[in-house]
Amino acid sequence: MMKRVTQTLTAIASVAALTALLGLTSCHEVIFDTIRQEIKLEDAQITGTINSIVRYTMKATETTTTTAEDGTETTSTTNTNHEFLFCQNGNIWYRDVQTASTTTSHYSEQWSRIKQPDSNIIKLAADSEYLYALAAPTYADNEDTGDNIESGRSIYYAKVEKVADISAIEWKAIEFDGVTTFSTSVTSVIFCTNTPNKNNRRAFARIGSVVYELNKDKENEGTATSIGTGETDHTTTPTTGVRSAAYLNGDVYFSSGYAMTSNETTTDEATYIYYNSGDDLYYRTAATDWVEAGDPGDVIYAMAYTNDYLLLGTDDGLIHVKVTEGVPAGSTSDFDTNAESTLSSYYQVRAIITVNPENAETETAAYGTTSFSGTSGSFSNSCLWGYYPKRGKWNCE
Repeated sequence: MMKRVTQTLTAIASVAALTALLGLTSCHEVIFDTIRQEIKLEDAQITGTINSIVRYTMKATETTTTTAEDGTETTSTTNTNHEFLFCQNGNIWYRDVQTASTTTSHYSEQWSRIKQPDSNIIKLAADSEYLYALAAPTYADNEDTGDNIESGRSIYYAKVEKVADISAIEWKAIEFDGVTTFSTSVTSVIFCTNTPNKNNRRAFARIGSVVYELNKDKENEGTATSIGTGETDHTTTPTTGVRSAAYLNGDVYFSSGYAMTSNETTTDEATYIYYNSGDDLYYRTAATDWVEAGDPGDVIYAMAYTNDYLLLGTDDGLIHVKVTEGVPAGSTSDFDTNAESTLSSYYQVRAIITVNPENAETETAAYGTTSFSGTSGSFSNSCLWGYYPKRGKWNCE
């Protein structure tokens, strides 16, 4: 009798497991059918966990041809500042945001991989002159025990003035009080203001409870300058738990929240900055104190401004709130694009950036990331995504 009961229970469990699996498969099929109906998915060039997308300025060669009245053509070349984006997925990738994004029918596979430190890169930052890379620990075999020994983490920097020289990029470790390697038992983060205006870009690191500005001393390249900390969060003095920053009216504001940004554009200085505390959104001007906009409903990891919406990367996909003269709404609204089904609630969105934040959301190129979370998403769609006004849809990069 007991054997028959056991067999029956086993059969019921098997049916339940099969039903759950079929339900999950059906759920995935519905999700991806929705995406495919909206747009044919590109093969993603950059996949995996992407924690950062940062702006960096380099000079690029531009060629101009002029034709005289007699038909004679004259060609000249100039080195002009171009804005580039860099991201990481263990490796480091970059692209020129001023080429091939809004004038052609081909968008994906326009990122190039560059030489990097001999480590897995887990986050990037940048200021007006330098790129920074937080490298995961490397391991070496212990010849006596056969165990892997952790060598610790390091933060590297590099300077590239012209994109033509990027193949020769040289990474060097930054010194923190004379030390270039630190244990993973100590918290280490890097973050930056990531402003559209190159001159407002600043980069920082926190090692344990000590906060540093990277390469603040331009006469001593490769150094980190410790800065004082305070007890009050979201001010121009960082706390010992700081992990994000924003630039406003000549000052850098710091936050222990994951995300902070401003309404600075490529043409105008910022008049508002924004930060999150968990899933709560706040804003302020240089002359006012912080105001709580509301609770969009999800833990916020990243923010990006446009002149009509504030994009929020969360642990439940990409959402946005309406912005009116710099002031964000307290609740979310529906997208006019396919963002909801691509950077969807089945993924964490750890990074989001807009190329021309002075434009409306649907009129600026934008990039976002999806990281696999839980059991509902797909590793194949954990990747970098891009939106282009000419295409009008989000798709894999």
